[in-house]
Amino acid sequence: MKSTECNKPPQIVHIAIDIANPASPVNDLFKSFVRACADEIIFDLKVSESNEKPKLLTREQASEYLNCHVETISNFEKRGWLKNYGVGRRKLYSLSELENPQISKYKKAS
Repeated sequence: MKSTECNKPPQIVHIAIDIANPASPVNDLFKSFVRACADEIIFDLKVSESNEKPKLLTREQASEYLNCHVETISNFEKRGWLKNYGVGRRKLYSLSELENPQISKYKKAS
């Protein structure tokens, strides 16, 4: 394959829809194509919503959320109640884990 062939713009296909004849096979093909595209888009949206990443908080944000000392968050991690999702020295904690009843019972009243 020559390198000049790769630089060609893609061909555009034109589909003529016969409005006067709604029972035309081209119209049926077009309708099924549009439905399939719409179904795929809806499916992709549902999958992306279900795969949302959990909200992660820094140790300071987690201590503010629970209204406790930063060292308390470290103690929860040492006890195995919280998992550290950080990289290197930065430690991040899942908001859903902070809402765990075992941890939230230590939450101080504001």
